[in-house]
Amino acid sequence: MAIPIVMPRLGDFMTEGIVTKFTKASGDNVSQGEVIAEIETEKVNYDLEATNSGVFHPVVHQGATVLVDDVMGYLLEEGETPPEPEEEPIQIQERSPEKTKSVLEEVEEEVTEDGPEQVEVKPEVETETTQPTDQIDQPSARL
Repeated sequence: MAIPIVMPRLGDFMTEGIVTKFTKASGDNVSQGEVIAEIETEKVNYDLEATNSGVFHPVVHQGATVLVDDVMGYLLEEGETPPEPEEEPIQIQERSPEKTKSVLEEVEEEVTEDGPEQVEVKPEVETETTQPTDQIDQPSARL
């Protein structure tokens, strides 16, 4: 059965890590405890060790940024094939500089045509006293 190799959480606020180097090539036999990848985060560089023995099969490239708990590869049994990806990778659409410039010009036109928006702020809760303040009992000091 394929054993997933996931990006470890190396700190409370870590959200992602960079696979700076795979120390094993795809198809290499790996023993438990052997270093299989070098991970870089904002605060630490870490040698990732194999949790089990098996045939190494990475699914990301060196230099890839991987979210915590996302799969970076698999340890497979001899002759086993890796599982199919569960979902399609997210495609990031890049904009050309011309498109970005036209979007910025549209936003600037909207702001200058309409002018600044005026907002009236009203309190949501009105406070009301049930007694006039001059009739409120004042505590008396008794000695």
